Amino acid sequence: MRAAVYCGTRNLYPDMIPAAKSLVANSDVERIFFLIEDDEFPEPLPSLIEVRNIADQNYFRHDGPNYQNYWTYMVLIKLALHRIFPDLDRILCLDVDTVAISDVSELWNLPLSNCYLAAAREPEKTSADRLYINAGVMMLNLRELRSSYKGDEMMSAVNRKRFIFCEQDCIVERCQGGILEIPADYNACDGTKFQGTPKIVHYAGVNNWQKNTRARWHKYLTQYRKMSWDDALNEHAKHLI
Repeated sequence: MRAAVYCGTRNLYPDMIPAAKSLVANSDVERIFFLIEDDEFPEPLPSLIEVRNIADQNYFRHDGPNYQNYWTYMVLIKLALHRIFPDLDRILCLDVDTVAISDVSELWNLPLSNCYLAAAREPEKTSADRLYINAGVMMLNLRELRSSYKGDEMMSAVNRKRFIFCEQDCIVERCQGGILEIPADYNACDGTKFQGTPKIVHYAGVNNWQKNTRARWHKYLTQYRKMSWDDALNEHAKHLI
């Protein structure tokens, strides 16, 4: 199954909608999961989106060193996806502040047989002996994360040790040698230093990105906020032919 997932607390629900619409319109994704804090999403969703309430998750300690952080505890959930989706081999994990603007279907075809995940590098934090990636867009090899116990290892690590950038720093530390680097146009953001025309825009690093009409690439966010689900699904159908 070509699956994708977004994780969001209630304050992020509105941002999950344009993010998901953009992926529907620009890929042949078969199922999108919303991992949220409620049994139902407050707005109608198309049938290809499945909502799961993970508010009662027990993967991460509420008193753990990374649970209360600047972002949201939902970023830690990325490290538990191999357990949340035991029947999936891989899943595209996207932050809610991302917008796909061209066809990204090829991400599900990445050669991940010997890798834990695929992601784009952050060049300023990468050194000769360490590939530093941005975790806002990742294709996760759930099968490998389970069979190698690397996923469980990372969950254990964030319950014991504080990481400045939570799940991202944990992935970088624990998955070296098992990360497939993908082009930065799949994660165009300040961290990846991307310039040009992206395939996935990631508004990470842009202050008040939801409201800043002068922010780089803001037009894409506006476009998918206005797009109806019907129009997104019509575009989606073109990728299935």
